[in-house]
Amino acid sequence: MFIGIVIGIVVFIVGIFGFSQIFICLFFAIPTSNKLKNNGTFISDMPVLKKYLPTIFIWIVILFIVIALGFNFLNQYSMYIIAGYIISAIMALFNSGANKNNIDDFIEQNSQYIKSNA
Repeated sequence: MFIGIVIGIVVFIVGIFGFSQIFICLFFAIPTSNKLKNNGTFISDMPVLKKYLPTIFIWIVILFIVIALGFNFLNQYSMYIIAGYIISAIMALFNSGANKNNIDDFIEQNSQYIKSNA
């Protein structure tokens, strides 16, 4: 049982990073970028999807690899793996909106696309 809990915690940590990146891109960064691009705050050549799709793809692959390895080599702990992923996904979903950290990171990462008079 102790090993299962440790595996669940490790999967949770990987999941919280991965799901956070995916959900922030999908539910905050892409919609906000499109909105700012449409209202003229961003310069017109801001590559919204080109900027965020690699992050989404990379984290989906990482999360898939972790779960595939877990089920393949640690099948007896699959309940802990699934629990770690579910809890991390729920927590990441609740932190993927327009909170101060996400807004600050968004501005920092996209400052080169913001018009100087905006």
